[in-house]
Amino acid sequence: NIAAAGGIISSISDMAQWLRLHLSRGTWGGEDGDIIFDEGVQRTMWTPHITTSTITKGNEKTYPTTHFKSYGLGFDLMDYKGRKVMGHGGTFEGMKSRVTLVPEENLGFVILTNGEAHIDRGMSY
Repeated sequence: NIAAAGGIISSISDMAQWLRLHLSRGTWGGEDGDIIFDEGVQRTMWTPHITTSTITKGNEKTYPTTHFKSYGLGFDLMDYKGRKVMGHGGTFEGMKSRVTLVPEENLGFVILTNGEAHIDRGMSY
């Protein structure tokens, strides 16, 4: 049973639709489309609930434009060059994935790799 770790098996087409849903703040099918979840739910998902790291001198050197890192509901949260960035990644048996959203830019992308090397975070910058 892999449900808790890698339980979502999907295609790039499915992931693109999932990104569009989140970038449209829960509305599917344009302005007059179906509301899957409302903006309040979206805001709650993208609100920091857990602080995941402190900004150390090393972090300031490596990520000079990042001022916070935390976790919302299902999303890693941080800022990068003045933009809020949300994402989630995972690894399972030789596969690694990363989903990244930058709503202020209406940008979302998915990185899928065959391998467990930690290149996904670097690629998402």
